[in-house]
Amino acid sequence: MNRTAADKALLRIYASGCACFYPTAAFRGEPDALTAMPSRDMIEKKQKSERECNMTKEVSQTVINALRLLECFTREEELGITELAAEIGAGKAVAARLVGSLTEFGYLRQNPKTRKYRLGLRLMYWGELVKERSELVQVAEPYLRELSQEFQLTTHLAILEHHSPLIVCKVAMGPIVYMDSRVGSTLPTHACATGKCLLAFEHQRVLAEFLNSRPLVQLTQHTITEPDAFLREIELIRQRGYAVDDEESNEGLSCMAVPLLNGDGRAVAAVSISGQSPAVQKNQREILQRLRETQQKISIFL
Repeated sequence: MNRTAADKALLRIYASGCACFYPTAAFRGEPDALTAMPSRDMIEKKQKSERECNMTKEVSQTVINALRLLECFTREEELGITELAAEIGAGKAVAARLVGSLTEFGYLRQNPKTRKYRLGLRLMYWGELVKERSELVQVAEPYLRELSQEFQLTTHLAILEHHSPLIVCKVAMGPIVYMDSRVGSTLPTHACATGKCLLAFEHQRVLAEFLNSRPLVQLTQHTITEPDAFLREIELIRQRGYAVDDEESNEGLSCMAVPLLNGDGRAVAAVSISGQSPAVQKNQREILQRLRETQQKISIFL
């Protein structure tokens, strides 16, 4: 088949980037070898596919940077462009474009006094939408509210996400106590009753992955930091069916948690009640009884 000079040039360019697929003769531009090359349409389709693949990677990286930028605000209330660029490891121009786009759509807003940025109200809309459409949260929230009302303490519903307890519902009542917990945030797995409870009723593989993924950082003098001691604690939780955190993550705060189990005996989520240590410890027996009643009521829907 006769080929135009342009076709031959295109084929040689194609061959120069595809040495792993064609005989070496093709790369010397020998006519016989070129006749064995794919058609021009095939080459152009491949090049188009490669361009689309590269475009997808670029868009994905942009999305990743935007999400990482938003996550910076879980640690700080306000941040400037320079700070955000350093946090996500990008240039100021990239950070400025991301911030501009997120601000335009309401996910960030600028403080006119400091000129720094904070989370926008649009995120509140999406958070409420997720909450409304989460069947588990809809079922559990009234029971959490009952517990909080009865004991005037804070209740949480959490799931295991990347080896950490992710809070999906929180009800706070009673005396104002600073607790570093918000819906959508995570807790220190090894140092809170919720995290230990979720791990205790997971596969052994998940527990092993957790212990291999991070050190057991000491947060208070009561935190369990030795893997062997942590494994003994997990076994105890399995045996008695509930977990306790006695000031392991925060001085002066205690917590109790029970798992919500599916038909396979794995924890779908965990319900906990937290507050000032004297209030929790004084009512420990009553709290455990009510937690177990709540566990049974919610588990019917799983």
